[in-house]
Amino acid sequence: MTPERSIAERVDDCVKACLNGTPDGALVVEGIVRTFGFSPVAVEAHRGEIAALLDEMPPMFHKSGGGGWSFLNLCLDKRGEHWAGHQTMEALCCLGIAAGMAKWLRITLIADDGSECWSSDYVLMADRVAVARVGERFECNWHERQPAERPAASRSER
Repeated sequence: MTPERSIAERVDDCVKACLNGTPDGALVVEGIVRTFGFSPVAVEAHRGEIAALLDEMPPMFHKSGGGGWSFLNLCLDKRGEHWAGHQTMEALCCLGIAAGMAKWLRITLIADDGSECWSSDYVLMADRVAVARVGERFECNWHERQPAERPAASRSER
């Protein structure tokens, strides 16, 4: 009997199968640290596996279960078991984005004086993000994360 493949192994296999290999025609997805170039045809062919992998994540990441959660919480699966480190978590997010099943978003906490107190750029699987004011229970102001300005990296840095 063959042992069941871990979530991390399945993510790794799916990423390898979906990478484009050339910039021409690639579906480019910016991750937290890395940028991925996926083959649109391969992503479509692996759509079911990508959905199954995302379904292994806690409900708080899903639109219907919590509307998004911090990337740092993604290391635990829906059973509360540690399944991966940051690079594999990032790869899963980028696969989800390439398949149109996930987004990067930003949560910002705004002080009473209007200044930004705290911000987290990496929340997965939600359509919108709340901005709450200090001292208030909940005030909504929705916006999507804007891509970070990054200096161009050489090939060896990626």
